[in-house]
Amino acid sequence: MHAEIELLEGDRLRVRDLDSDNGIVLIRQGREFPIKQEVVLLNDTLRFGEVALAVRDVIEILKNAVQPAAAAHAVTPAPVAGAKGFVRCGCGMVKVRGDPCPTCGE
Repeated sequence: MHAEIELLEGDRLRVRDLDSDNGIVLIRQGREFPIKQEVVLLNDTLRFGEVALAVRDVIEILKNAVQPAAAAHAVTPAPVAGAKGFVRCGCGMVKVRGDPCPTCGE
């Protein structure tokens, strides 16, 4: 596992590097910062090795993944820890690996 990602209130994420080989780079306002643990904002971008993901896309994926579970069980779900990882769908949207794309359904 590369990182732990927790969805916070106010469209923020807490990201923690799990001693990955390539680390995590936070890109904020065009500047790059290697991070070990950080609260990141909606307009930030995260780079995991060679893969860059907009925080906005990651938040959308996590909200879509968490809301159905919360409605079905009427409990607050545990933080999502990036168990499956993310991939970019053919339509351009970032999705949870192995799950259908929330935009195109593939």
